[in-house]
Amino acid sequence: MKADLCSAWSGQKAELYTGNEKARKAVISATKEYLKSKEVSAPSPFVTLLIAIALYAGPGIALAGWHKYQIKKQKRNTETKIIELHPNKSKAKDYSNLKEVKEGRRLFTIHKTKGTYNKKPNGDFWYIDDANEEPSPEIQQLIDEGKKCPEIRSILYGE
Repeated sequence: MKADLCSAWSGQKAELYTGNEKARKAVISATKEYLKSKEVSAPSPFVTLLIAIALYAGPGIALAGWHKYQIKKQKRNTETKIIELHPNKSKAKDYSNLKEVKEGRRLFTIHKTKGTYNKKPNGDFWYIDDANEEPSPEIQQLIDEGKKCPEIRSILYGE
């Protein structure tokens, strides 16, 4: 359960958060020895439960949080690289103000007859009669040049 929770939170594989039984037993025995040496009385059952939950779930949840932080940090870094260098121009073009970039569009295919996007920004198909979103002029130019979705994403997002 802990591994699945951590996986759902971080977006990483659940195998990263499974515990090692040998390490868990070593921690428990080391804790028992330490408490015996300090002559500490046993905690109440409720405190014992809280300690057990913290020792069991804490490291995995902390690792999941770290992974989530790293993913957000990586996403911020890629969002700052929304600049393309044209091979025939020495000047960089900034696409960050385009509606497609702001909404995070990943698919740029259009209906051939109508000229509107054939998928919504979330990836769902649009029926040709309902499709009403036209590409920005800059994106339309890239489509007219014959660029496919991966090439356009590379230009817009630096992928």
